[in-house]
Amino acid sequence: MSAKTHEDIPGEMWLDVFGRCLGPSPRDIQLCYLSQVCKRWNKLVTEAPELWDHVVLSGDRDFNDDAKIRMYVSRSKQMPLSIELHGSGVDSEKISRVANIVGGEASRIRAIEIAHDDILTLSQALDIIGLHENGSTPRRFEELQDLRIRWTRVFPSLPAWDEDFPGDEDFTCEPAIFSKSENLTNLAIPLGFIFIREAVFWEKLTSLEISDEPGQEIGENFEILHSVLNILEACVSLEHFAFHCTRRLGIQLVHSPTTSARHLEVRIRTVQMPYLRSIDLVVPSIGLDVLGAIRAPGLQTLKLKDDRGGRMRSWTLYDSNSLFTLLRRWIHTCNGLDVASFHGFMDAGFVRKLQRVFWDIEVSRVTFVDCFLPISYPYDNTLDMPASRTGQMTLELHRCEHDLKYVRHLADLLQERALELPELVINDKTYTLEELETMWNSDEGTISPNARSSSY
Repeated sequence: MSAKTHEDIPGEMWLDVFGRCLGPSPRDIQLCYLSQVCKRWNKLVTEAPELWDHVVLSGDRDFNDDAKIRMYVSRSKQMPLSIELHGSGVDSEKISRVANIVGGEASRIRAIEIAHDDILTLSQALDIIGLHENGSTPRRFEELQDLRIRWTRVFPSLPAWDEDFPGDEDFTCEPAIFSKSENLTNLAIPLGFIFIREAVFWEKLTSLEISDEPGQEIGENFEILHSVLNILEACVSLEHFAFHCTRRLGIQLVHSPTTSARHLEVRIRTVQMPYLRSIDLVVPSIGLDVLGAIRAPGLQTLKLKDDRGGRMRSWTLYDSNSLFTLLRRWIHTCNGLDVASFHGFMDAGFVRKLQRVFWDIEVSRVTFVDCFLPISYPYDNTLDMPASRTGQMTLELHRCEHDLKYVRHLADLLQERALELPELVINDKTYTLEELETMWNSDEGTISPNARSSSY
């Protein structure tokens, strides 16, 4: 390219090209390469604040000195900043030094993601970021919309009672931290993190994710449930709620079968959530108790995932009955669903029971992903097939064992009851009844693995 042609291209066009070409690798390295091409590019890159508005620090090298983050702070000028601090394995002194710089830019920070494997270091960093130097006055985060906090400590695969979990005293975040973040809309935090109580300040929150990072076994179940319901009650605008709890059994699953159901219901209050559109839960867990407490007349999507691991994991009779009792009672508080989605259920008998819960309401799409499907339907007179309009429903099966056999028996059952077959999607492909009949005649039970869906 000649110098004349190069100079003829407007700087705004070059900046647009640069912005489109920046990949997922550390942006400062890519920008450094661009700035070394020629003097003009150097000037364009170093003086364009929009190229320096997203800083990512990861590992000991990035936290070793504060030159990198200061460069971003300087070159981004007054642009809103997105900051990611992935500090697992980095000592607290380095984390604190960077956190102090981040806190100084509070007024223009748009998004924060912070992760560490030590809960004390993580808590201290959040205090430094969220509070003024006096340690008691919260900073004002006027631009903050997205806050994600992750505790990344990894525990061995041992039963909870055999592990050395930190005590309640380890959670030391000041309760007022981030209280002046009135525009926060997206929040992701570990289960039990103390400033979960601050939801009263976040009336604009529309998306909430609570997860039990490894080792989260802090507090009594009722205490945890009470805290979660408090935050849901305060989030008056919440539209999307994800509760990924894999290590803490639900209250109704740890009590003996003789425990009074009425006693449990009295202690678990209901929460009205008029704007909630989607719920994403891992089961079996305390998430079932949270689900049972939610009343969301506008709910459109429910996703349940069995995330315990193991190919042929099965449910005990008591666990499955507890879940079905809760789901049957709860599902009739809904006005129908657009999507009911089930992931990772490898007990065919359990899946057979699970689908019955959703036959009694209007569901537009039922999806099974990575499930072990039943191949028979021993329904009795009290468990008839769907009251919903099956002909207007879509049934999706993705990476499921026995998918063809499942569909074949379902088709036979619907035909016996003069009900229409739903639209069938297997591994992202829609099949007609004629196509399925051809495949059934081949005596195959499952779609070939090389045709499996990769979109889920």
